[in-house]
Amino acid sequence: MRKRGAVNSAFKLRWCVLNGGVLYYYVRPESSRYQGWVDVRGCRVWKSSEGGGFQLEVNPAAQERKYTFELDSEAARTAWLDAFVSNCSYNIPDAPRAPSVKQLLAAM
Repeated sequence: MRKRGAVNSAFKLRWCVLNGGVLYYYVRPESSRYQGWVDVRGCRVWKSSEGGGFQLEVNPAAQERKYTFELDSEAARTAWLDAFVSNCSYNIPDAPRAPSVKQLLAAM
């Protein structure tokens, strides 16, 4: 997915993992540390086509910020939307510890 920055509004490619109600995003797939995370428990998520792309808007319940993600196809956007919806009700600790991308891929 590509994520729109909070300060720089350009989309940047991020490798994302949705795990236990938290979306972790990484700069590279081999990264052992995440770039950031978004608590999606209780979030609002919807499709957007702003700018003509396949986008998702995510508004976490605990934040005023809205996150915008862009995907390559409608199928990918629908798959991520379904994943967000199914992860919005998880109960997790307030300070998540993210596994590395390698650990998550190895578990698949």
